[in-house]
Amino acid sequence: MLTFVIIPLDELVQGTKYKIEEDSYYYFSTFIGIYNGKIYDEYEHLLWKKVTLHHENKYENTERVKDRYFDDLSLVMSITMSSMYTIKRKVYKLISSNEKIQHAMEQRAINLILQKIIGDKTFIY
Repeated sequence: MLTFVIIPLDELVQGTKYKIEEDSYYYFSTFIGIYNGKIYDEYEHLLWKKVTLHHENKYENTERVKDRYFDDLSLVMSITMSSMYTIKRKVYKLISSNEKIQHAMEQRAINLILQKIIGDKTFIY
């Protein structure tokens, strides 16, 4: 199972893969790409993209959602440029299994040290 952790935009490292979610007025998109130093130039290094278009029916007051995977980048750009603006953008970093195991071991070591210092075996940091 893949694990993604949200990170702030100022912590992006050039040449690293990220999952980016954009929420706009007309669409919600998720794409995985390699960050190249410019957040608005991510389509040049696009690896995978899924766009969910929201179409509101004025007469029935219902919302239809359409998921689409794009192979043609010109279609991606036309969909993206046709939206008014991006309301919010979230960037996620993929955590590998080795990093998760190492983090769990470090957390356990910290807990053991603090339990010995405090003297309470049930203490968890």
